[in-house]
Amino acid sequence: MNKILSISIASYNVEASLKETLDSLIIDQETLKKLEVFIVNDGSKDKTSEIAMEYCAKYPDSFFLINKQNGGYGSTINAALKAATGKYFRLLDGDDWYFTEQLQSYLAFLESTDADLVVTPYVEFYEDIKTEKLWDRHLLEPLKVQELENLNFSELKDLKMHELASKTSMMKEHGIRITEHCFYTDTEYAFLNFFYAETIAKYEKPIYRYRIGRAGQSVSIEGRVKHSQDAERVLDKITALYEAEKRELTGVKKKILWDTIKMNAIFQYTTYLLLEPNQENKENIKRYDKKLKKIDTDLYREVKKESKAIRILRMTHYVGYRFVRSVMISRMNTHD
Repeated sequence: MNKILSISIASYNVEASLKETLDSLIIDQETLKKLEVFIVNDGSKDKTSEIAMEYCAKYPDSFFLINKQNGGYGSTINAALKAATGKYFRLLDGDDWYFTEQLQSYLAFLESTDADLVVTPYVEFYEDIKTEKLWDRHLLEPLKVQELENLNFSELKDLKMHELASKTSMMKEHGIRITEHCFYTDTEYAFLNFFYAETIAKYEKPIYRYRIGRAGQSVSIEGRVKHSQDAERVLDKITALYEAEKRELTGVKKKILWDTIKMNAIFQYTTYLLLEPNQENKENIKRYDKKLKKIDTDLYREVKKESKAIRILRMTHYVGYRFVRSVMISRMNTHD
């Protein structure tokens, strides 16, 4: 039987959660045959590999273990995509899980559609307070293949990794390869798939449950400080692609790609503000600001419009650096 969905499970020291993740993919035998699950062990030091091997032994036609040296999240995607034979390709972190009860009908839809991208709602699970929030962000007519160029701005927002299944043949045709040894590559992954897609469809029920509140997540303040250079690496890659092709881009695709770049440019700016308030880090922000201006003057102007912190820094010629930093951190801590 031909595989309908290849799933890449990034797995690094996830022995505590991996069984729950893999169990969420266990459905009836006929449907399970349509799945191709790659458990990509990214140099784990715990029992991640041993747990994965149990499932590979029990479901040899559906579960496959890839052992590799540590290369970061992007490297797990690259390894799985290279081996993937499914019609569609989707991601799952080794400490998140899918809604098992939706998989049968979801796979049936993937089997019947020919859209380049299939989006779904997703659920955030807040670990600390044990509550969930449903995100259904795209106002597309369910189960209908639509041309991206014909969509209205109100129908589609920037894509998240947790929402997305991409046609494997499209990814391989365009040589999609994700940056390795780098955080924030989920943004790169969604951007590249959307960039190359021409059609999209929506499956109306949530598939992915995303766990929020894990220690060391790259979106935490601590994670942003530790990996402060990584988001800039991702931004460099997606901006270069956009700049090279922007004259050919139109409509909702161009707007969403541009908004994604702009949002990530501001994110990187505020990440650098989180670093210790010294002269070296102040100069780093000034360097980054000059870099944005050199890359695209429109980007340079628009991030100023969107961010009060950037406006104040530029207006004061960075004299307000420490003040802006303290206000931003205070607000972030209050929000948490």
